[in-house]
Amino acid sequence: MTMTSFHGVSGTLRVCLVYPRMYNDRKTHLFIYWASDNFKKGCYNLVCPGFIQTDKSITLGQSFNQTSTIDGWTIEMPLAIIQDPNSKNWWINIDEKPIGYYPASLFSSMRSANQVAWFGKTTNDLDTPSPPMGSGALPNGVLGHACFF
Repeated sequence: MTMTSFHGVSGTLRVCLVYPRMYNDRKTHLFIYWASDNFKKGCYNLVCPGFIQTDKSITLGQSFNQTSTIDGWTIEMPLAIIQDPNSKNWWINIDEKPIGYYPASLFSSMRSANQVAWFGKTTNDLDTPSPPMGSGALPNGVLGHACFF
């Protein structure tokens, strides 16, 4: 068994986000969030300093007109987090296009990082059951029945 430890830092890029309190609708939005110092500091999109957007053809917070459906269209958005070997900044690429970066100074404990992990998460108010991940359908061995990374 191999154990991996992570030290006091997290950066999250969410693509499939429906957040009525933030956007006043039930559409899927491109959403970015960063946290550091064991989640003591963090920020959504461009609300505070942190993520530096360099290409505005893809806008943080934008909604998507199409999303995947069970047994229907599968909409993909290739994502990558790449550390620049010189500056050590963490670049976010969408569809192979760099849209911006997290400065290395935000995540000083990640100077020697050599991996990135992807995960999914659903949340809701404390008194409400959490919504299903993705479509909510089990894959049952059929491509197109569940979300994937």
